[in-house]
Amino acid sequence: MVKLKMEPFNSMWISCGKNNIISVLMSTNKLWGYLPSVSSAHYAKRSLIPNLALDTDCSEYKKKGWLTLQTHFNLDTNIIDETLDFETHTVTKDVLETIKERISEGYYIFMEVDRYYFPGSIDYFKNHIRHRTLIYGYDDNDKCLFLIEDCVRLGHSDHFLLSYEDFDTVCNDAFTYSKGSIELLCCKVNNIAEDVSPITNDIESKIITNLQHYLKNQKVEYDDIYFDTYGIVAIQEYADSILDIVPFIEDYPILQAVSKMPVDLQKRNLLTIALIDELGKLNNNSIEQLTILYNEIFNNWKLFRNLIFMYVEKKKIKDIKKDYIDKIKILLNELYKKEKYASELFIKYLS
Repeated sequence: MVKLKMEPFNSMWISCGKNNIISVLMSTNKLWGYLPSVSSAHYAKRSLIPNLALDTDCSEYKKKGWLTLQTHFNLDTNIIDETLDFETHTVTKDVLETIKERISEGYYIFMEVDRYYFPGSIDYFKNHIRHRTLIYGYDDNDKCLFLIEDCVRLGHSDHFLLSYEDFDTVCNDAFTYSKGSIELLCCKVNNIAEDVSPITNDIESKIITNLQHYLKNQKVEYDDIYFDTYGIVAIQEYADSILDIVPFIEDYPILQAVSKMPVDLQKRNLLTIALIDELGKLNNNSIEQLTILYNEIFNNWKLFRNLIFMYVEKKKIKDIKKDYIDKIKILLNELYKKEKYASELFIKYLS
């Protein structure tokens, strides 16, 4: 049996890939779990350009939930490139043996799989969900691979065992899907990862820069029928337009998924306060004030998420009152004010 050191990162949810990258880094030092705190993140809202978007475009974008409030996380790619060594292998046969060989050399393996074939997963023989799983070990006695997956509980990474027999089924499907070859992304932590100074050095300046980015109102235009708004002003824009967006959404899973994004963004903000506290960069009174304030915002975003989930259930049974979305609009406007005040206060304390 060979198992590389592995503890799933679950302080917040960014994406399968990014959470797994942080998990790999944490194998050298748990402080890497604070990587989101020194990486930029912001709210985002897409809007259509009236003179360019046709009525059919408006209908499609609304139905699919593409005009909702979302969040973007940008992990520092320079840090990742400096601390992790990547190799790509294209395999046409003996996938299991190749994986075992690379793991024995200290490499974590990222491989695109279909969770339709994962026994015990919520998608088993139900939904075809392709994504890159993380493989960190194997056991020839029990004939299984050790994976990190969120296939049992979406948005929560955990250890998952996949038998060699089931993995063979996964590989056969992958070969068919990719027309005869499978790409393995092999990842190894290098010696630079033992140095966590990118997390700890000049932390106040990094967080202030990120908060300023968070507050900044940025309009990004494309050679297309839409533009994006970045920053907390996107919250206000969503509040202003929500009555013209949410009632027309038909892709309920998308609506529910994006409603959870701000909750994870607040987990990141609370994680940042915890990092500042651990490094002793602010006094106890400032830490307490920020924690109370951001916990209030965190709970308000959970209320927003719950109202959206309840809206979906009410919509299914056609039990929506006219003022229901008005309540969500009011909450969003209150959140905009609280987010602005909290960010400005955080900057003030760190300056």
